Amino acid sequence: MFYVKLAFRNLKENRKIYTPFFCAGVISFVIYFLIYTIGKNDSIVSMVSSELFTRILKMAIVISGIIVAIFLFLANGYLFRTKKKILGVYNTLGMSKKHLIILTFWEMFFIAMGVIIAGLLLGNSLSSVMFIIIAKVLKSEEILVWRFSSEVNLKVILLFVILYVLVWLFNSYVLLKTKSVNLLKGEQLGEVEPSSFKIKATIGVVLLAGGYYMAATTVSPIQAANRIFFAVLLIIGGIYMVFVYSSIMILKKMKQFEQVFLRISSFISISNLLHRMKKNAVGMACICLLGTAVITITSATISLYAGLKDQVNKQYVTEIMLSMSKVSMQDILEINEIIGDYSKENSGIQKKLGLVTYKVDCKIADNTIENNSSISFVDRDYGVVHFVDVESYNSLVDKKITLEENQIMIFTNDTSFDYKNVSINGVDYAVIDYLSDMPIYDTEDFQIAQSYYIICSNPLIAEPNHLNEKEDKSYSELSYVCGIEVDESFDKGKFVEIINSYMNEQQIRGDASYREKTYEWQLAMYSAFLFVGIAFSILFIVMMAFVIYYKQISEGYEDQNKFKVMKNIGVTENVIKKITRQQVLFAFFVPLVFSIINMCFAYKTIVKFLMLLNLRNTSLFALCALVTAIIFIAVYGGIYGLTTKQYIDIVLKQD
Repeated sequence: MFYVKLAFRNLKENRKIYTPFFCAGVISFVIYFLIYTIGKNDSIVSMVSSELFTRILKMAIVISGIIVAIFLFLANGYLFRTKKKILGVYNTLGMSKKHLIILTFWEMFFIAMGVIIAGLLLGNSLSSVMFIIIAKVLKSEEILVWRFSSEVNLKVILLFVILYVLVWLFNSYVLLKTKSVNLLKGEQLGEVEPSSFKIKATIGVVLLAGGYYMAATTVSPIQAANRIFFAVLLIIGGIYMVFVYSSIMILKKMKQFEQVFLRISSFISISNLLHRMKKNAVGMACICLLGTAVITITSATISLYAGLKDQVNKQYVTEIMLSMSKVSMQDILEINEIIGDYSKENSGIQKKLGLVTYKVDCKIADNTIENNSSISFVDRDYGVVHFVDVESYNSLVDKKITLEENQIMIFTNDTSFDYKNVSINGVDYAVIDYLSDMPIYDTEDFQIAQSYYIICSNPLIAEPNHLNEKEDKSYSELSYVCGIEVDESFDKGKFVEIINSYMNEQQIRGDASYREKTYEWQLAMYSAFLFVGIAFSILFIVMMAFVIYYKQISEGYEDQNKFKVMKNIGVTENVIKKITRQQVLFAFFVPLVFSIINMCFAYKTIVKFLMLLNLRNTSLFALCALVTAIIFIAVYGGIYGLTTKQYIDIVLKQD
């Protein structure tokens, strides 16, 4: 009973250091609870594209669980370092480490119980509201029904009980391994200088430069999808090593400049940073990476949702789109016959556009295009080329364009491809025009890769020696894209179902869809992205605020006695405030600057990756990123302003 009362008194009297830990736990619990509840609710099954929506949320459940676990251990690390002195005092007064472990158990028990109770109350009350919001966002006519789920509540409770038990066990292990003197005076002990820090700093710069290079040199959406994970890993590793080891190099270099180091403010600031070099650097690295994550996730999900209508309109140049690949001319004729028969029996088709092309995977190097069946879509020089007969193009646009054998016209999404002469399979061609648009084309190819439509007098230039005449398919394939405009009375769903059923029966590689249906399922997908993105951003901001708060508080208590000694030897309060401002500004601007640098280098890769999700309005993403960055800087500045006041109050506290 004694330890229960003592634990409760500790929490009450030291609420300044325990309250943020408690609040961080509650917010983490609520966010995880909402994601888990929505992902497991049965009524979502009845919604449009619910399978896709649920799949996204299931992935979010796993990721958010991992992030919450990391966050709780990170938060506990800061809390435990801050309260070491309190435990050291108890140890000096005669409490053994066994008794301290019992005391910390009851402290963690009260915190965990408070987090779970508050989290359950907030989570269940917000779940019904969140379902209404999601239904409104999805514009679904069906009403989402929220029901209390004992299974969800118990599973979330179980996760957090396990996490808090693991945290307590970890604290107990650290407590047993820590010398008693370090509990009481650990903050006075400086960190040992890392071995080989120059080599490690160089490795960090190389990793960071490698990540930036991968991100900045991405040329296609497919390449972005394959590179983004490795680029992120390189940047995370590089940021950590640069902050930890390069900062030591820079600070030690600054000590060599006497005109800088021997100023009172600079001397104390540099010495303080070296005194806790690793802990300070790790905190700033965490803030930098969390800031980058917040800006990236928020701007990406908002731009996807905000630009949805524009994305779908660009994806569908006509109301109904049909695409087929690796087909024969007979397949194309039969599909057109089905469309014609349906049109005779059902009115509503206003216009039909069709285009037959030879589709080829090519290697694109400067102005040279070469057939290459072994090239992969992840290669830098990969491009999709559609060769179109000029007669087919003329019938499509109702014109009478004539081309000589060595003349071509090009329609492409590659803005850097603007050559006047192009070599195709070793033969030179003059480009007489770059088309700004085509009535119909394969929008999927334009979405995922560098794509080129080459209009020529003979599409068989796709093959050396006209191999297509011998039905050799090692190089190119016959493709067909068809666009249909219909009136409002036309049953698009039934028509698309008939076409897709026929292609499935005949094992034809193709797909038919229409704009309205695609908008519905993409709205579900992007709404899920938006919800998960906002939830993760809130969680990351809470994590960042927690790191900043405990960084300032723990450093404040560490510096308190040092500044007291300075005041005793004649250093004025104004000088102390100036020193604290220098330290705070350094810790404020360095992570912020690197967050913005990370975002600038990652911009191209993110844009290319979002193209896989149909976002083609890059200016919209740039605007969202800019606005998000401004809001983030304001929030970040506010957090730092509040915590800096706490730091100054602690170091200037009078006995």
